Amino acid sequence: MNSVDARPGMTGLSRKLARAARVVAAAEAAALREEDLDPRAYAVLTVLLGGRLRTNQVARVMSTSGSTTRKLVDDLTDQGLISRSAGRYDGRVRHLELTPAGENRIRDARAAVAGAVGRLLADAGFTDEATARLGVLLDEIGRAPAPAGHALR
Repeated sequence: MNSVDARPGMTGLSRKLARAARVVAAAEAAALREEDLDPRAYAVLTVLLGGRLRTNQVARVMSTSGSTTRKLVDDLTDQGLISRSAGRYDGRVRHLELTPAGENRIRDARAAVAGAVGRLLADAGFTDEATARLGVLLDEIGRAPAPAGHALR
């Protein structure tokens, strides 16, 4: 056992973090349902906030198969939320980007999710200061390297 394992409070911490993640994910999912947006579609739109990407790049970021990603892309294209364009040098390549409607939709969905998480934290008794500190702590955890053999999204 190393010294980190022996620190007070470490027992059960991973279960507590996992439970907290599930509670937040449930609040996010409920907010997205109210926005009539599938969580996977939300993820695609969020990925495309970073700019134009190829379908295979979106699949890699989301850790989904190409066929799953193409289905999501087809649905979002049909809804007018993303557009596809042929690659400049290779017409077989498809670049994806948000349309103005997609930008509006993701902005509204992100606001709904933020509101849901904000209410969750407020209901749990978090002050603005505690919420800010939680954000700092989560950023610190997020900067930790992934264990060997595990990729992070």
